[in-house]
Amino acid sequence: MKKEVIYKVLTIDNLNQYESELLELIDFENKRNEEIKISLRNSNYIIIALFDNKVIWSNQIITDNYFCAVLINLFVFEKYRWKWIWVELMKLTLKTVLDKWIKNISLVADPWSPWLTKFYYKYWFEDSKENWTYMWLNKNKINIKDLP
Repeated sequence: MKKEVIYKVLTIDNLNQYESELLELIDFENKRNEEIKISLRNSNYIIIALFDNKVIWSNQIITDNYFCAVLINLFVFEKYRWKWIWVELMKLTLKTVLDKWIKNISLVADPWSPWLTKFYYKYWFEDSKENWTYMWLNKNKINIKDLP
């Protein structure tokens, strides 16, 4: 039987089911588990990908559910960095915030991973031209029909 990737949106209500797996993904050296737990619990949404019943990809969304949302902590196990997983998770992430009609959607790309900026350009984010890469979603370029 072919294994498939399952995508989910978590909230504080269903976080416990996946918390230990998220800690393994995000804090694989077990150096800051308590801080990561706090970060997860303070996130409004956590987008995950499951493969073979294991969390292999996640990112968090912090939002006031009206004015702004910030995408943070994109993590993926290296052996699962298949391009199409990233595509589907970014679509689900954007759909999650756009369905709430949030006005400003942003992220900060890791300056030590310059390839990430090019990745985010593909998803309608634009560079702010600051020292740190502050990007914003250009909603005029996105077609909601392209999202799942």
